Amino acid sequence: MNVKKKNVCISEVANKMSYIDFIKKYSGSDTYPDKDKIVEYLLSGELYGQTSWRNPATGRGEGVNIWSDGAWVWDDVFTECVQHNNLRICDSFLQHMKDNNWIVTEIDLEDPKIFEKFSE
Repeated sequence: MNVKKKNVCISEVANKMSYIDFIKKYSGSDTYPDKDKIVEYLLSGELYGQTSWRNPATGRGEGVNIWSDGAWVWDDVFTECVQHNNLRICDSFLQHMKDNNWIVTEIDLEDPKIFEKFSE
């Protein structure tokens, strides 16, 4: 997941602060002009996998779906944070969605070559 604010990616900071602090720091008060299209795109990804995590807001363990469009991977938490907290998305992911006319093309997650993209 490549989300940036001021050229800082989630992978660089996610392990250095709590989830709640991260959302507060990297969420914005402004919304994207194409927010509805972005959220619809994120909701229409192909199911890539599932995992679980402890929700810091509730303290309960919860299941999380992981989604993909064949080039990018994101989870339910990311989608919710974009939708409800205006989490900033890196420009390259936004451009990728726009270049695809806000439509996730059908991908074959059974194709072993798809995993090569995610391991780069």
